Amino acid sequence: MSNIKADNFTWKTGEATGQSGTTVTGPQIVYGVAKSWCNFNGTGTVAIRASANVTSITDNGTGNYTVNITTAMPDANYSTVWIGGGQGASGSSYSVAAGSQTTSAVTIQARAVSGGAVVDENPCNVAIFR
Repeated sequence: MSNIKADNFTWKTGEATGQSGTTVTGPQIVYGVAKSWCNFNGTGTVAIRASANVTSITDNGTGNYTVNITTAMPDANYSTVWIGGGQGASGSSYSVAAGSQTTSAVTIQARAVSGGAVVDENPCNVAIFR
């Protein structure tokens, strides 16, 4: 396997619409992409549809899921973004469960906007950035 080592990258002329000739640094590329993501069914039998760097989803009960990360993050200071299908009454709100973000997993919850009850979601989409 070969390695490419460079301090900066410049988009080739004519490539990447709107990016032609733009220079970005290695850290901008490395820190600007999702380190883990998952699209899964959060109703009935929880099942991953597609993912990267996710080993499994744990169904902790209605509207409460743990996303298990394959290759651990260097620390728990990453950003988790998630959204579901809005199954709750008048839509849903989405959050990371307090204190649940570790280097190898994050627990997420969906709650109905009206009344705050925990609700199952389908689809569920989660992305982790670090």
